[in-house]
Amino acid sequence: MPNVVKEMSVHDRDMFLKAACTGTAVRYYIRIMIVGESRVGKTCLLRRLMNESITGVNSTNGINIEVRKCKIDLQKKEWIFVSEDEFSSISQYQTQQYADCGFWDFAGQKDFYATHQTFLSTNAIYLLVVDMSKDFTNKSFKEMVENKFDRSGEYIDFWLENIHCYAINDDNQASVQQTNMWNPPVIIVGTKVDKIQNDEQKSEKMKSIIELFRHHTNFNHIRGSPYFLSNTEAWNHELKLKKLREQILEVAMDIPKWGDNLPTRWIVLEREIENKIAEEKYIISYEEAQQLAENCSFPINKTDSELDSFLKYEHEIGNLIFFDNIKRYIILEPKWLVNIFKCFVSATEFQSEFVDMEEWTQLESTGILSDSLITKLLEKEVKLHSAEQRNFALQIMETFNIIVKHTNKEGKKNYYMPCMIKASSYDDIINKFNLNSSTCTRSPWFRLVFKFLPPAFFNHILVTFIKKYVVCPTKDDKPSFYRGIGIFNLDENDCQKLIVCLSKNCVAMQVWEFHHEEQQICHGNYSNIRKHLEDNVDLIQKKYKMNIDYTSHLKCSKGMYDKEAEQIACDGIKIKISCSEHGASHTLEELRRTWFDVSFVYE
Repeated sequence: MPNVVKEMSVHDRDMFLKAACTGTAVRYYIRIMIVGESRVGKTCLLRRLMNESITGVNSTNGINIEVRKCKIDLQKKEWIFVSEDEFSSISQYQTQQYADCGFWDFAGQKDFYATHQTFLSTNAIYLLVVDMSKDFTNKSFKEMVENKFDRSGEYIDFWLENIHCYAINDDNQASVQQTNMWNPPVIIVGTKVDKIQNDEQKSEKMKSIIELFRHHTNFNHIRGSPYFLSNTEAWNHELKLKKLREQILEVAMDIPKWGDNLPTRWIVLEREIENKIAEEKYIISYEEAQQLAENCSFPINKTDSELDSFLKYEHEIGNLIFFDNIKRYIILEPKWLVNIFKCFVSATEFQSEFVDMEEWTQLESTGILSDSLITKLLEKEVKLHSAEQRNFALQIMETFNIIVKHTNKEGKKNYYMPCMIKASSYDDIINKFNLNSSTCTRSPWFRLVFKFLPPAFFNHILVTFIKKYVVCPTKDDKPSFYRGIGIFNLDENDCQKLIVCLSKNCVAMQVWEFHHEEQQICHGNYSNIRKHLEDNVDLIQKKYKMNIDYTSHLKCSKGMYDKEAEQIACDGIKIKISCSEHGASHTLEELRRTWFDVSFVYE
């Protein structure tokens, strides 16, 4: 039984075993994620690996996915570059001889990182592409919250940390653990070596990048030595491309999850779905899926039940998109969902026709996604055949927390898109809410400090607060959303407000209490809010199958949420801290009082 199925419900495992009783076969699939900085040659590398021309390649908008365009003969270890129709005439169901190979080409622009997390997976091989002609000595990704990466090294560091979030502890990884290697595996590809004219400089560049990776904290994800090549001079690097293809296969075969043993009728249904995709039918109704299942010998009286188990499995391994709570349609080809995402989350260079629209200005300033803008954006990329499909697309966006529906005090419902809001300074927010007034008291900051926090993760967290609490309106009746910040009302009288902030690998919260007369401290206990944050961080990790380490800290109410200095661990040994920011000292018990039910007991 595949590990993915083992993690599914008892009912789904039972459906799998009953289907397997009618016959099984091995199915091989390689998912390859191509990641790295913008304009380093990721799409060109994909074309070269697929034995295609690079003529007409432009910067990738969002995520481009090339799937099932290539097969690998496992006996001969040869890559077969033919169309699906041509390959079907060679061998339609000889799954144990051929492997399917799917490429995912990710955009390098920082604007798209909010959507990347939706598609990253443990069960994949990552090609991390580096422009050899650039400076990659600076490795600090920590300024990525609002600042752009200045050097290639920052992208290298960022992507290795991002991939490491999907590192798993798996009892079936014995072969990997023996060689001290971590999954998911990463292969480094250095491009644009033709731009380095001096052989000595080229040699120094190669040595320095090897040293950079050798000393990286996530080095154990990397397989083999880096590949250095030129996409524009492929005739000089064909041997390296051939060796890269060979290593991709070798790495895939070394992954413990290589080769799932599936019920034969499940594999047959997979092939029928591939045929639909070849016909460019990327989305089908649930009724159409039922008919396909019956044609593939699924038992008619239990078609719905076994079909749902099959679809959940295919969703978990990334072959399609299926949610049991919105199963009116099934997305057969992730490219359909990608096209939806591209409509909404695109760098300015890809949205030039909208930047002067009033609705686009409103989106960037308030996060509100108007109906008219939704219609215009969807017209750009996706042909939705009915209002029902349009609503389904929005439901999918909600499920992935790219957008969120919220009802304001007047009962009006709006879609919000937090990841598209422009930044605002914290000092401006302090002035807007008059936090320096003597009648306003602020709680200590509660901070979750992460070893690494993926860009989209805060959006997921923010959405959980939007769904639970009322978004605080500003004086001009706009929602208090800012890039990396959300402000919420905790009571009906607007006398208690919660601010949730993103900083460098940290999520911080503070409560503001507004009184009729001068007060010194916050009197409320908000342990339920702390628990909401911690519980949802764990749920998000479980949903996206991630492992992200974090620790809990407290900080003086007058301190800056984005500064690590003078914070104290919630469960640490230190019981007192001196705060230089306003010349006072605080005990751990004093700082814990707002965020925990029980006062700290000293031993």
